[in-house]
Amino acid sequence: MKNLLLTSVFLSFCLWGFPQKDFFNFKETLRIDYLFEGNWKKDTLYTKSFYKYKFNHFNPNTAIDKFNYGNHKVEVFDSLSDVLIFSKGFNSIFEEWQSTAEAKTKTKSFQGSIIMPMPKRSFKFVISNKDKQNNYHIKHSSYINPNIAKSKNLPKNETYTIHKSGKAKDKFDIVIIPDGYGKNDSEKINLDAQKIADGILKCSPYSLLTDKINIHLVQVFSGKSGINDPTRKIKRESALKTTFNFFESERYLMTEEVWNMYDIAMLAPFDAILIMCNTDKYGGGGIYNLYATTCASCTEYAFITTHEMGHSVAGLADEYYTSDVSVEDYYNISVEPVEPNITTLVDFDSKWKNMLPEGTEIPTQIKANDNSLGVYEGAGYQAKGVYRPVPNCSMKDVIYNYFCPVCKRAIRETIEFYTK
Repeated sequence: MKNLLLTSVFLSFCLWGFPQKDFFNFKETLRIDYLFEGNWKKDTLYTKSFYKYKFNHFNPNTAIDKFNYGNHKVEVFDSLSDVLIFSKGFNSIFEEWQSTAEAKTKTKSFQGSIIMPMPKRSFKFVISNKDKQNNYHIKHSSYINPNIAKSKNLPKNETYTIHKSGKAKDKFDIVIIPDGYGKNDSEKINLDAQKIADGILKCSPYSLLTDKINIHLVQVFSGKSGINDPTRKIKRESALKTTFNFFESERYLMTEEVWNMYDIAMLAPFDAILIMCNTDKYGGGGIYNLYATTCASCTEYAFITTHEMGHSVAGLADEYYTSDVSVEDYYNISVEPVEPNITTLVDFDSKWKNMLPEGTEIPTQIKANDNSLGVYEGAGYQAKGVYRPVPNCSMKDVIYNYFCPVCKRAIRETIEFYTK
């Protein structure tokens, strides 16, 4: 019995202590393309394609997600030992579409991809969704032999590094993909990308972490300059097909071309994708661990870039709740939301309670000219029952470089996770 126990402990240590070394080929990358399909109450996930790339930029220490953000989660288990070897939380376009009026009458599918180190042997691939109680339910589970993955040729686009602080495996890599730039816009792409990169690196907490960040640019040209905008009757078929009025929200600037986006993004190391749109109209979007978009020529480009990356990089929630965007019951106030910068006070210990000054009133009343850290009612599109850390923050107001201490902590922790 004693020998059996010691053997079990030893095996457990081997499996859990060195999972990356044992289970992954860190010279290759695996990409799994899938489709979310369904309507407002039903959804199914189908795997579609499996690709391998003869390179790998992963930091082995980041294989297991520690944050538990997002409404979906991918988990990969070694098929022989059932050890968890890879996990990542994320949000999806499909999940947002399910709350639209169109989803009541139609069935649609939306693209997604999982990028991960190449497993050495067969593995179990699981994607789960959270319900309104934040409990996970398995949506897809299958066993996959990595040998079925086909080699994927990279496109011929030029790639540049705008800001480099070190090797990709040790840094947080951002790739900028331009959209809506014509063949004569090469100089504008470079100037806009530098401007966008500067907007990121001059914004706190990124400004304090420049030695942990790399920023890359992949040059992508479209047939014509400009971005599709139905409300202004501007029709464009840009390379990534980004469009305003996404889900009939005029300033929501997004694309459904996720697979095409990843085809291009794979030309550079990346932990985050930013689509830089050639437009002077205010607009953007951001989905956690998928991508963010920004308007390159609008006045508020730096704010929009960093606000939307708050969503896509750190899983931050919108903190505004004004009547024109109010959504009733978007968050279940009987459950603690997963986003780090809002709370329903159900499990406030897991949020910024440990950052509050002693004696802070909960909830906290707004005082004139006082942006102190507290617990202020109104956030996440709801005026009641959901709370934010400060009266004003870049996740609430159109103010560049004004993240609150809680949002800064979430962004910093994300970047430090990728660079540990």
